[in-house]
Amino acid sequence: LKLYRMTRSGDEKIYEVVTADREVIASIALKPARRHSIECAAIRACDVLSTDAGLLIAAIDRSPAARARLRAMLCDHVERLVDHVELLSADRAELRVACYLLDAFRDNGSRGTFRLPSTKRQIASYLSLQPETLSRCLKSLRQAGILRSRAREIEILDAARLEAMVDGSGRLDQGG
Repeated sequence: LKLYRMTRSGDEKIYEVVTADREVIASIALKPARRHSIECAAIRACDVLSTDAGLLIAAIDRSPAARARLRAMLCDHVERLVDHVELLSADRAELRVACYLLDAFRDNGSRGTFRLPSTKRQIASYLSLQPETLSRCLKSLRQAGILRSRAREIEILDAARLEAMVDGSGRLDQGG
């Protein structure tokens, strides 16, 4: 699922891509009056369980365990949003892409090859980049020998250099 909203200019701004292994709950779903509309769309066919916010709140009011679980989920959600804001604060597109790929690599258990969870266009939106900019960054990482890619398949060839880029001690133009 992709969670997004439409900007004033009519562009789609993705702020989260949710995979099948995670629940989706946002504090915004529990708020009846909303300033900004949040949309949700399936990236590929899936089953979605939805409930009325009032019913959910009533169940949470009756169950200390449900309150604790909701609190933990909201804390995780806030942490992901803070990470996203930090990612977007990187002024260089190359760094945003490197951070995103390193996170995806780690989420995959630091195994060399993984599949991107969504299209490059959607990832570019998530990173607040133009798709062409994302493609150029991936090309630079390929030319530097840090990764290999084919469509949505990514193979990290030099995780140490990717990590060095993210922590600020390395650049693409430095050899491995």
